[in-house]
Amino acid sequence: LILASYTRSAFHVQALHVLMVADGCEVKKEELVRLLDMAVLEGFLLNNVGSWTYRFAHDRIQQAAYSLVKSGKSRDDLRRMIGTQLFELVENGEGEDWMLFVAADHLNSCSIHGGYSLTLAKLNLLCGEKANVVAAYVPASMYLQL
Repeated sequence: LILASYTRSAFHVQALHVLMVADGCEVKKEELVRLLDMAVLEGFLLNNVGSWTYRFAHDRIQQAAYSLVKSGKSRDDLRRMIGTQLFELVENGEGEDWMLFVAADHLNSCSIHGGYSLTLAKLNLLCGEKANVVAAYVPASMYLQL
């Protein structure tokens, strides 16, 4: 649930699986679904039968899972990995637009960007353009100024 808490309140099994593999957790998708279904039974997550999308049952559950990673280098490393992986999913045509914004937010928040400056500039430009198209001018200007 920790990795899921760093995406958004609703997340897809495929995206979570990609993040877990990138984080070094070799778990099969079927096993991941079984674990997520257990979290549903415990009341931590919600899911419609047959859906590959899960959501946190309450924002406090997501916040609690998020806070399990201490701020500092370990959180920056995690956020850098998540941002990079989500951006790569979108670049490879396997992701959704929300992944761009989550990736940008994570990479923009890291203390040290080390070698990601061109990627980050491209990502912020994409987010700014997409936000501008849907008339989200304040977020668009934030992404375009970074």
